[in-house]
Order: sequence, then C-alpha cells, then structure tokens
Amino acid sequence: MNLRVFGPPGTGKTFTLQRIVFHLIGDADVSNMLGVYNVELPHDKYRLKDIIYISYTNSAVDELLGRIGVTRNYRRGMWGTMHGITLHLLIKNRKIRSDIVSKTFSRPGGPNWWKRKFTSEVGLPYDPTGEKINLPGNQLFSAYTRYINTYYPKFMDLERVLDKLTNETEYGYYADDWVKFKIDNGVIDFDDVLMLGYISGVSPEGQVLISDEFQDYSPIQWAIFSNWMLDRDEVIVAGDDDQVLYSFHGASPRFILYDFPADHTIVLRQSFRLPAKILAYSRLLSETYIKHRYPKRFEPRVSGGIVTLFPRPLTDLPKYAYELAKRGKRVLILARTNSQVSNIEELFMFRSVPFYRFKSKKVTIWEDFVDRIVEVLQMLKSGSPIPINDAKFFLKFTGIPHDKIDIMASKLADSRQRSLDSYRILKDPLKYIKFPRVKEYFGSERLARLALNSLKAAIKFKMNTIPGKVYIDTIHAAKGREGDIVFVLDHISNKIQDEIYVDDEAFEAEMRVWYVAMTRARETLAIVSGDNTFLWPHLTRALMKLKSTVKVRRL
Repeated sequence: MNLRVFGPPGTGKTFTLQRIVFHLIGDADVSNMLGVYNVELPHDKYRLKDIIYISYTNSAVDELLGRIGVTRNYRRGMWGTMHGITLHLLIKNRKIRSDIVSKTFSRPGGPNWWKRKFTSEVGLPYDPTGEKINLPGNQLFSAYTRYINTYYPKFMDLERVLDKLTNETEYGYYADDWVKFKIDNGVIDFDDVLMLGYISGVSPEGQVLISDEFQDYSPIQWAIFSNWMLDRDEVIVAGDDDQVLYSFHGASPRFILYDFPADHTIVLRQSFRLPAKILAYSRLLSETYIKHRYPKRFEPRVSGGIVTLFPRPLTDLPKYAYELAKRGKRVLILARTNSQVSNIEELFMFRSVPFYRFKSKKVTIWEDFVDRIVEVLQMLKSGSPIPINDAKFFLKFTGIPHDKIDIMASKLADSRQRSLDSYRILKDPLKYIKFPRVKEYFGSERLARLALNSLKAAIKFKMNTIPGKVYIDTIHAAKGREGDIVFVLDHISNKIQDEIYVDDEAFEAEMRVWYVAMTRARETLAIVSGDNTFLWPHLTRALMKLKSTVKVRRL
C-alpha cells in the first residue's frame, strides 16, 4: 500500500510517523488512530531491519531510534538521510572506491574542506559555514547543487547540465573546474553521491519504505526514491506541500502532490501549536497565493492568539525580546537571509542581550563562550566537580601558559584538589580573563570586546538564569521549531524580489517560506517592518479581498 500523510504545522507529522513505525514493529498498536482515516496497516509484522526510514536530518532519525532504544547501524536497517543511505549502498555494492570516500571525509567538514581548497586555488571568496550565501563561491556551489538536482535526471548527461549551468548562472563557468578538481584530487561531494546512486540503480533491502519531509524532494531524489519504491509491501511518505523550503536546491511540491501514487491520504486534523488567529492568517496567506496545494483543514490548538505589527523600530527589539525571555517566554526572531540575521545579532551583541542559534557552524558569543564560562563559575561556587573539558576551556582564556593548562584543569575539575587560589577567581572572574586569548578564540577584536561585555553583563545581572530564551535565525533554520512569541523581519532582498515577480512558481515558493515563518508561533506573531516588505502587504491584500468577498455574499 502507498500511504501519503499531510502534516500541517504543529500537527505532529513526525510523531505520527513514529507511531506508525511502532505499530509496524509491534511496540504499539495504533489501529484506532489509523481507523479514523480508514487506513489499515499490519501490526507487529516487521522488524527494524525490514524498514527503510529516510529523514532530512540524521538527528531526526537518531531521535526516533532513541525512542525505540537502539542506535543507528546499517546492519539493523536502512535508517538515515537519502545521501547517507545512498553512500552506504554505493560502498557496499562497490560502485565507488572506499579510498575516495575516505579521502573525502578524512578532513574536518568533509566536502566543505575540499570546496574551501578549490575556491582558494581559483580565487573565489567562499564561506564554508554557509552564513554568507552571496559570496561567489557560495553562489557557485548552490547553483551547482540546484542544477544537478533538477536537470541530471532529465539529461542523464553531466556535460549538458554543466553547459546549462554555465550559460544561465553568474559563476557557472567555474563548474567545469570544480568537476576537474574533484577528479584530480580523488574526492566526491554529496551531489556526486546522488548522481552515482541514480545511475547505478542501487537499492536498499526491506519491505517497508518510509520518508519524512517529502515535500522537499528534488527531481533527482524523487528519481532515486521511485526506484526504491519497487516491490515494497508498504510505502509511506509524509510532508506538507505548503512548507517547501528548499526550492533553491531544486525541491518541488509536485512529487508529494501529483507524482506519488497514493492509495490512501491522511491529513492530520489537529494543530498542537497554532492558536486560532495565527492559523487563520497563515491559512489566508496559503489559500490566497499558493495555487498548487492540497486542500487541508485542521483545528487550532486554542482560540485567540495575536497577529500584529511590531510598533517599534528594529533597534528596540533586543529590549523587548529580553523582557519576554525574563517572563519565561521562548522567543524566536526570524529573518529571510543570513545577512539579515547577522544584522539583528549585531543589535543584540551591542546591548549584551543573550541570544542563541538553532544550528550554527560559527562560534557564538553566548552559547559557545559566555554560558560555558558562567557554568564553570557556578560549579566552582557550589563546590561541585567540573568536567575536565570545561575546566580546560575556562583556563585557556586566563594568563596560564598553554603547557600548564592540563595540570591546572585537573586540579580545578576535582573539588578535593582545589586551592584557595581557585576560589579567588569568584571574587573578580573578569580579572582572570585575558583579552588577547579571547581575541584569539573569536578571531576578531570587535567580537572579543562584545564577548567580554556580554560575560560581564551575565555575571553582574545573572542573565544566564532567566527562564526563557531568545533564538535568532533564518526562517529555513526554524523549520520544525516553535516559539511562544515569534518576531518575523518582513524584508526581502532585491535579488529575491527580482526573481519572484517574473516567475509564478518562484512566487509560490517564496510564499511557502513566509507561511513557515508565520506558523512557528504558539501565542503571538509580531511582524517587524523592514525596508523592502513582503509579508504584511500581501496579508493586507488577502484580507481586503476576503472582506470584499464576504461583503458581496452578504448583499
């Protein structure tokens, strides 16, 4: 049977998939839940190794396996990302040499290390963290991935794909050099993994095929998945076509909407996140502007909720967010691009207001510096043992010579060996933190000063003890997350604006991004006006159109 599960925001899509897995392996019986949708699945018929489970991230797979009580191991079953499973199958079936895989991933960062080496050789600025997506190197690799994902299944010819990439993108003429660089150095990237997986036809063993986040499949991923679907007892896909986020890598909702041959469709009916008003506004956005979608009706978590314009300038946001966090609120501040996120971070750092990222490859002031040092000081004050790595982390910012840190860390970690000198640190901790060491850690004098100011504020005002947290990140990074209060910076770049108003598909893709942003909020959605607004004007137009339709009906 082919089963399709649509999970609108906050309806527990991934949790539903987990329950289905438990049902199939006999750890739970959810026949009643499935019966509500007139769906039947066999109970206690399969083992873990009979299931192929694909998710967008390894962390999501590990969370599910953790609930079952096992760790990820391909001998127990194919559980992982499509890239990971495909790479394993290529190695297992000897479609790729193990020395190539070993050389690719032997460096920290894997393929990103080789990308940095390549861009350095050809003179292209590149940020391996992905924060500065407008750099030429980042634009090259993003376009390369998009074109491989989109056109390789159609052309089945890498040269034709590269020709199209060269003719249509700004830095595409470097793509041939990138391919030659990989061949010369005997390495691969994740795009190669998908291409090799597609043309080799490798397929995992197992009777049940399950995939989460199916709305973000690209054409090449769909082509691989279509091959894997053959001769399975059960094929289950889950996603939400209104929440496609990776169209810039070739993702398209058409695979979950039209191409997947569903025998049964489930639409989850209850949001455990959205209050009525936020649900109404987000639904208004999707139903007005997204034409290619599956109609979904689901109930809000509670009545009420707030949708509003933030009445103050952006510079006042740190103060508001901090006050909300002090009241125990989980605050999300979301922006469309990483550059916008960096600008907001600057405001918070300048005012020494604590904030966090969902997932970042760069060193952050609060999570990676302030919180760790304050935690060491708290353990020192309480007389508790300090983990040796945390003790070393603290001491590397002091004036202690590097060759003596290990010895001092052992004494600091063990509360029985601490001298009076250790406890003198508590009287004036900042006296022991040396600016040159902090500067060395952050690689920037400006960041080092901001970090020390933040540490001083955290110690003086006990900022690390506030019950809530503030997260600043992109809309894409917030997928699957939620907050009590969500601030959305309503601003799009000129590049995005130029793209979406000449292409209907690109416009719908952009609307889906903002729909994701709106649907992160549990209580309040506050829209912060930027210089080039997008969300609020379209919401206003949709609302006026709705009022005019209602007025006509009343007449």
